[in-house]
Order: sequence, then structure tokens, then C-alpha cells
Amino acid sequence: MAVNQTAQKILIVAQKNLQQKGFNGFSYRDLAQEIGIKTSSIHYYFPTKDDLALALVTAYHEAFKIELAKISSEDGTRLHLERYAKLFEDNLAVDNKFCLCGMLASEVNSLSDRVKQAIQRFFTDNELWLSQLIADGQSNGSFKTINSPDLVAAQLLATFEGAMLIARSAEKDSVLKFRLVVQGAIESLC
Repeated sequence: MAVNQTAQKILIVAQKNLQQKGFNGFSYRDLAQEIGIKTSSIHYYFPTKDDLALALVTAYHEAFKIELAKISSEDGTRLHLERYAKLFEDNLAVDNKFCLCGMLASEVNSLSDRVKQAIQRFFTDNELWLSQLIADGQSNGSFKTINSPDLVAAQLLATFEGAMLIARSAEKDSVLKFRLVVQGAIESLC
């Protein structure tokens, strides 16, 4: 489905706002002022903020899947995990943004069921990808952990999301703080 330029601008600005301020931290009026359009234009493309949230999660999830496919095409199980962690770090490095789905998960009680389900799909897909990576790493000797791949995957995802959360609260060196936690988590597997 092709998205026109105005809708694309809305998604870009809304994603930045959501990743920096949270779902309840911005309004359509804020977006309209930043883009230079009327709020009615936003409502034309995204009748409700719930529609906007669902479009954002869907686009973010699709972009993440593309990145995971790129990572999977490279050699090296540990390298895959490091590149995966870099996806989170890249958010943090640009304007101290948080993972879009992580940010929405922190506000899950104010979201519709359809947005909650989209967020759950994002995390489930990530855990499945990580679990397969851990299983592969256990098989080829890259990872020494004896814990189940599913458990390790859940722990890693929670660690990366949590590291972002804590790092964002730092006034400086947030990326460095994130890297230290991630590096420790990866080292603990080897």
C-alpha cells in the first residue's frame, strides 16, 4: 500500500514524538503544528489516535523484520546478536529515543486491544528470532549458556529494553551506559 507524502510526514513526526514523549505525550495539534498542516488533515489519514498508533506499530514492526532479515544473512551468531542490539542503540543515539513498541508497552493500559495485540506480535516475533539465534549459537558453540533458548531470548529482550529505559534517564553518556549493559549480557552467553 502506497502512503502519500502527507501521511508519510505524519507518520515520521508522530513516530519521533512517540519515541521521545510516549503515546500520551503528544496530540494531533502538536503534530499539526510541527508539520505545518491542519489537525483535520491528520484526522483524514488517521481518524483516531488509535489508528495512528496501529499504523506506527505496523510500520515499525515491518522495518524491524527487514533489519532482522539483513542481520540473518550475515555470518556469525555473536555478530547477529551484536547487530540486533545495535538496532536498539541506534534509537537511543538519535535524540534519545526509545524503542517504539517498548514505549507503547509502558502505556499499554491506555491502548486499544488491537494496538496491544500489534505490540505483542512485535515482541513475540523478536523473542522467536532471538530464541532461534540462541539455539543456533548453542549448536555451533558460540553461546555456552545451558538455559533454554526461549528463556534466554526473553531475558535478552528484557535486558535490551530495560537498558534503554535506564540509559535514557542519564543526562549524558546514555549510549555508553546502554552499550555496557548489552556487552555484559552478550559476554554472559559466551
